[in-house]
Amino acid sequence: MSVVLSEIQDFPWYTTTVLAASATFTGAWKRVHYIPLSTETEIPVSMPWARYVSGLVMADQTGTVRVDQSNDGTTVHFRESFVVGIGLANAVGFLRRIYGSWVRVTYVNDATLQGSFSLFALVINGV
Repeated sequence: MSVVLSEIQDFPWYTTTVLAASATFTGAWKRVHYIPLSTETEIPVSMPWARYVSGLVMADQTGTVRVDQSNDGTTVHFRESFVVGIGLANAVGFLRRIYGSWVRVTYVNDATLQGSFSLFALVINGV
């Protein structure tokens, strides 16, 4: 896969705000594939590339980063989860293909208050 740099979007999910014990960071749903609501009033757009979500998460306490995908921007239809260990040596980087029309990134902290936390993720187009 190669990445078209002009197709890299902004960082729709970014935070360094530490989380309380068992707290969750929930990124907003981002619409990544255009599907017309009605074929009578909207013209479909063809996209010749695949979409991916890529990110990096680092924390000083354990937790889980999740990539949620949806067909409606409300219900999670597909989820992939990755355990994040303690510290930089256990940071998690991910690159996942997007199949749904909507995607978001969330993080669930384990049972200890964080002292440091960093999460950023973005949607990219691959060819």
